[in-house]
Amino acid sequence: MTATLTAYDANGSGIDRTEYSYDGQTWLPYTGPFTLPDGDYTFSYRSKDKKGNLEEIRGKAFKIDTKAPATTAALVPPANGNGWIVADGTVTLHATDPVPGSGVASITYSTSGAQTTPPATVAGDSAALTITHGRARPSSPSTRPTRPGTPSPTGY
Repeated sequence: MTATLTAYDANGSGIDRTEYSYDGQTWLPYTGPFTLPDGDYTFSYRSKDKKGNLEEIRGKAFKIDTKAPATTAALVPPANGNGWIVADGTVTLHATDPVPGSGVASITYSTSGAQTTPPATVAGDSAALTITHGRARPSSPSTRPTRPGTPSPTGY
């Protein structure tokens, strides 16, 4: 977030200086627009005119969070050495927001491939979803040879 301060002098003597502070103790000279750092603080500012009149301190509370949260996923039981899931399992998602982050509001996830789910949003910093393992089945129906004139299992 970029901050720009503009001072006005109603008395007409002109502005001597404008200064700002992040902690209300240390004052920095304002020389032009600057970027406010991430954090939760009260930004204070004031100006002084050429007659020596010092403006009352003004302030604005800010919470700035420019860093995105990060989400990790854990699968239980884990996939085999070839990357395949061979049993039903649970994927647990957990998100964290770097300091001085504002916290995680929600996690949005979807799955694709053998088990596809549309995007879903869950409030909070964790979510769990079940992955089901498909059961093995023959790729084609079994057949057995018959002799001409001999009824098959389903008739002729």
